[in-house]
Amino acid sequence: MTEKFEELVKSIEKNHWPVYGLEIRENGKLMHSYGDTGEGRYPIYSATKSFVSTAAGLAVEEGKFSVKESVYDYLKSEGPAYATSTQKEILKKLTIERLMTMSVKGYPFRPEGDDWLTYSLLYPLTDVETPGFNYSNLPAYLVGVALEKATGEHLAEYLKPRLFEPLDVLEPV
Repeated sequence: MTEKFEELVKSIEKNHWPVYGLEIRENGKLMHSYGDTGEGRYPIYSATKSFVSTAAGLAVEEGKFSVKESVYDYLKSEGPAYATSTQKEILKKLTIERLMTMSVKGYPFRPEGDDWLTYSLLYPLTDVETPGFNYSNLPAYLVGVALEKATGEHLAEYLKPRLFEPLDVLEPV
């Protein structure tokens, strides 16, 4: 294993892969490490999408959430009062499933400004009925907010007893 790990480290360095740190553990014992593996916390960026989808699956199983519903069904009370009827109709066509599969064309990679919810809900989408892959953080963010409305809990609090505690993940937030 040591030889294979050293080969991996050489590949990381040769290819200039942006690896913060890497640890390999066996039965809880640290066997190998590379890079910054300190106790600090790091942004997890797109891994958040995995946590949102896990929470969605759990909430569906508990009967608290449906991926067939529209984002409007969950967030109509959150939408700005000045949203136009056209903007509301667009949100009514956007199902949670479409957001989770990133098949809504037109969203930018990330939201702008301080009010992500208003930005995301009012973003000018033109063709929401034709599915097409579009990698963006906005759909996962909207699903996360919809989940919080559906479950009545902050997403991390919802996941704590269902995912983090069983996995011994302490203070994930």
